[in-house]
Amino acid sequence: MLKVNEVYVTTRRGSKSLSPRTHSGKTYSTRECLVNEKYIVAAYPHHFNSSSDGEMLQDIETATNKEYTRLILDGNNFRSSEMILEMSYSKFTGLLV
Repeated sequence: MLKVNEVYVTTRRGSKSLSPRTHSGKTYSTRECLVNEKYIVAAYPHHFNSSSDGEMLQDIETATNKEYTRLILDGNNFRSSEMILEMSYSKFTGLLV
């Protein structure tokens, strides 16, 4: 089993600077998870290129100049078969060897 940090989308709700209005939006967050290397089908380097991705990444403290990996898993379960890891592709492939 590999212990990694997954990047996922969550909904943020709250008000900005004492405003009576509540604002909601999507943001990226991270969580620790375990991945069974037997279920890994493929791995690719991943880059967040759009401006909306940049805004959503602001809530992750380590997001500046960070490298990510897109992981494709065997999709015979209820979860999505893709996940984004907060780890560079070269570091991830080093874990598999």
